[in-house]
Order: sequence, then C-alpha cells, then structure tokens
Amino acid sequence: SSLTILKGKCRPFFVSLALTLSLFLSFIQYLDCLCRKQNRKTNLLVATSGDTGSAAIDGVLTTACTHISATVLFPSRAISSVTLEQEWQMVRHAEHPNINVLCCEGTSDDLDVVIERVFADEEFKRRHSLSTVNSVNVLRLIVQAAHYVHVYLSLGLGAEGASFFVPSGGMGHLCSGVIARKLLSGLGTVRLVGCVNENKAFHTLMSEGELRSKGMKLKKTLAPSMDIVVPYNLER
Repeated sequence: SSLTILKGKCRPFFVSLALTLSLFLSFIQYLDCLCRKQNRKTNLLVATSGDTGSAAIDGVLTTACTHISATVLFPSRAISSVTLEQEWQMVRHAEHPNINVLCCEGTSDDLDVVIERVFADEEFKRRHSLSTVNSVNVLRLIVQAAHYVHVYLSLGLGAEGASFFVPSGGMGHLCSGVIARKLLSGLGTVRLVGCVNENKAFHTLMSEGELRSKGMKLKKTLAPSMDIVVPYNLER
C-alpha cells in the first residue's frame, strides 16, 4: 500500500477546493464569449468560507472578462475563522468595476441558505442573470469528479482500488467522489472517507444515524473551509 497526497499546483487558494485552473478559466472565457454574442451580462454570485471567493475573483480578472462580474459574500472574521490573508485575497480587488465583495454578519452556513434560495428562484435568477461556482452549480461537482477519475487512472490503481480521504465541510467534494465512484465502477473498489473537524454534524449522522445540525454552534478552527455546521450537499 502507498500514500499519495493530492494538491492543486496553482496560485494560493485557487484550487484548494478542486477548481481546476484550466477548466475554470475555460468556463469563464466561454461564458464571457457567450454573453458578448448574446449582448448580456452574467454575475457570479459566490458565498465563500475563504477559498472559493478568491478563486472566482481571480478567474474573472485573469481572463479580462468584459461581460462577467463577481459578487462575493464572506462571513466576518469576528464570527468565522476566515483568515486575514484569505480576506485580503478578496477585498484587495473590491474597487474593480467587475468585482463586488461583501463582508456579512453571519456564518458560512447562513450564506449557504441565501445562495440556495436565490438559485431556487428561477425568475429572480433569470432577471439578474446569475450564475455561480459554488457547488449548487453541478459543473463544480463534475469538475471535481473528473479529478478522482484522473488520479485513479494516472496512478494505475486498477483492480486493487483506492481509499480517498477527503477534507469535508459542505460535502461537495465528497459528493463528487460518489459520482466518480460510479464512473469507476468495474475498475476497482473506491472507498471514500469524509474527514471533518470539530464541526462534525456529518460524522454524527454517519455514526449515530441522526443529523443534529439544528442548534449546533459553529466552532472556529484552523480550517475555515471545513467550518460548516450544515453540510448542504448532504441530500445529494
């Protein structure tokens, strides 16, 4: 047996949640081109606990988009464990005409509720031409699932299978692993291990059969992207 650590080889915070640089930039460029042809604009509405927001901003600025803007919501450091460096990665671009950055008085779980409600309202979403790179957008899950398949085939694991230990907060990456496991069925056994920190509603559900997220208080840890009480991809 052997241990392999998977890490994104890009700028700080850009792919820590498996937003592949090349695929993400290709998506942004394609969307910007499509918007130009259709003479419309798209706003990426993003809620972040530290990583996804700076990735979205970086994508919009790197591709020099003219028809795409990004509005990023992040929880105040007084409430969350978003680091000063993560906050700086976002707010330093706040004066750019295509970038809006909002610090919110709420946890990342509170922001997830807002995002889910907005994207469930088709009329509102269409009226304001909204999209997102949060995992509410299935494209995010597809990209992450492709990572599992790529790693499995690149390492030549074959019939011996593999265990993936996945740092988990909202469970999007773990959900992608479930998709990848189906894609790899017949090649070998893929075991998924969801790793959580002190915000362990998912662990409690799996070990005791009961989801106790209601009433639980967020515990700030050294891993802000995992500081989520309600794993919003759990149904998936």
